[in-house]
Amino acid sequence: MSTRTLTDARPRLRGDLLLSAPLQRGPGTVYLVKDPRNGRAFEIAQREHFLISRLDGARSLAQIGTEYAAAFGRRLGDGHWEQLLWLLHGRQLLAGSPAEEAAPEPVRRVHRFRLVRDAAAVVDRVHGWVRFAIRGPVVLAVALACVVMLAVLGLHLPELVDGFLGLGGQPWAIVGVFLLVWVSAALHELAHGVSARHFGCTVSGISMLTLSCTVDNLLYLQSRRRQAAIAASGALVNAAYLLPFAAAWLLLPAQSAVRAPLAGFLLVGAVQALVNLIPLAPLDGYRMLSYALRVTNLSGESRRFLQLSLWRLFGRGPGVAGYPYRAKVTYVSYGLWSAAVILLVGTGLTLICYAPLADHFGTSAAVIPGLIVVLTLAGWLARPSRIQAPQTTASVRGEAKDR
Repeated sequence: MSTRTLTDARPRLRGDLLLSAPLQRGPGTVYLVKDPRNGRAFEIAQREHFLISRLDGARSLAQIGTEYAAAFGRRLGDGHWEQLLWLLHGRQLLAGSPAEEAAPEPVRRVHRFRLVRDAAAVVDRVHGWVRFAIRGPVVLAVALACVVMLAVLGLHLPELVDGFLGLGGQPWAIVGVFLLVWVSAALHELAHGVSARHFGCTVSGISMLTLSCTVDNLLYLQSRRRQAAIAASGALVNAAYLLPFAAAWLLLPAQSAVRAPLAGFLLVGAVQALVNLIPLAPLDGYRMLSYALRVTNLSGESRRFLQLSLWRLFGRGPGVAGYPYRAKVTYVSYGLWSAAVILLVGTGLTLICYAPLADHFGTSAAVIPGLIVVLTLAGWLARPSRIQAPQTTASVRGEAKDR
């Protein structure tokens, strides 16, 4: 193929490909690309995204090359164009590529318990029932009611704790609370699926045993608000699920035999809803924060950033000079937050362990729990960051200079 023929070509990327918004990953920016025909997804760097996002069939390679040179100060050589096009053709990402037959997905089982066979159909049906409620004013009203309820329950916290502790002598009450909590957890996962369906995503799997929901294409939504809403929907439904029980508990007379077990359930349910909002992996709060910041692998990259910073203090490693300012702030903040949570939880466990052991071992009773906390924090920080380099469609690091 001659140079003139090559640069005059106007290749077009397939219209059904999914491209994500720019995501921060370490010191660089990556984009996710997914082929809906076969479900394969991969990462591309910023320069590769610049090129393939302009393969619209209207612009020639010469025009794209001019735009690329203006943006990055270098011009692609003919060999790089050929390499890029061959790789795109090999992945069947160009318009006109033959459709690849997707292998039928086997029905997944977990310990011989079948997952929901047709999750998409279930979610579609439920979405039809509750679609009227997935509107801004309705969601805001429900969220406000949940906040008021949680505040009221907080004012009655000692009574809730007493009710929870009283479950120990009531086995049937424990079974009832367990079933109610399980239903809440199942509704949590279903809420993720329904909200994802509402915003155009596809739900490929729901497990009522492992209580999980698999949402396809969530990472490819361009709206951070919608991504965060899908992640937050589970916790909101957990809290909304408590509303009738909280109202019943407040209206029951003090001498009612149901009041104490119901208080125990409300405590567990409130903790279930609030804990999911904590920004720690793998909780929903972590996903909400990742979507809001447009960051991928936030936990692993934060740990990696702290590792590089510490190694640099001892004169080892490349350091973090190559990280942009925003990434530095993000990774330092989240890394310190994670370490603080580990220390806080560890300190609480140390105090809990210290109380019953102090009578036998004195002040040394805090040594072993404290040592465990220190080792846990050190292990978290020292854990290798298994982070692979982004998989790209083609390398453009060897551009030819302007000529």
